[in-house]
Amino acid sequence: MKAIRINKLILILTALIIGIVSVSSCMLIKENDKNNILNAYTAENSAFSYYTFKATVKSIRKISSDGGNNKCIEFDVDYDYFAEQYSDDNYTFLDGTKRWEGAYDQFNRYEFWVDPANYSILAQNNGYDLLVEGAAVTISANIYYGWAGWRFPILGLKIDETTYLDFETGKENYLSYVRAGFKV
Repeated sequence: MKAIRINKLILILTALIIGIVSVSSCMLIKENDKNNILNAYTAENSAFSYYTFKATVKSIRKISSDGGNNKCIEFDVDYDYFAEQYSDDNYTFLDGTKRWEGAYDQFNRYEFWVDPANYSILAQNNGYDLLVEGAAVTISANIYYGWAGWRFPILGLKIDETTYLDFETGKENYLSYVRAGFKV
């Protein structure tokens, strides 16, 4: 009888320790992600670059974790425009891929999203309503997303000749979001 109680106590303590270690690890990972993002977006010598490019909205889906207000957006990036703007970037990765080619590939493969402050700006000036499938847009983004969500933050948005989110404001809002403890 005493052995059963001791076994239960050991089991409960083990489960408690595992739970504490798991939560602590998650908090450390999130803090590490936050620091990596801030470094990639602010370091002078960062290998991660900002790009402004033309694209067409390919698909849109709502993000349920954001109360259904925000959306994930996929784009078809205009290759000719992208190459014309960035092909002189000769930074090459170990596999031989040029940084600009990798960025083009990533921007075509993964979704984009808008942080809450930038979402508010776009919603107030109706820019968010104009993000519909088939819309031609100009986007500013950084190639670094920094977490397992695989979504690039939109830091600037222009539709036709109207700027709905300027890059400097978009970048500062996003960095404030990261500093405050982002959730994606």
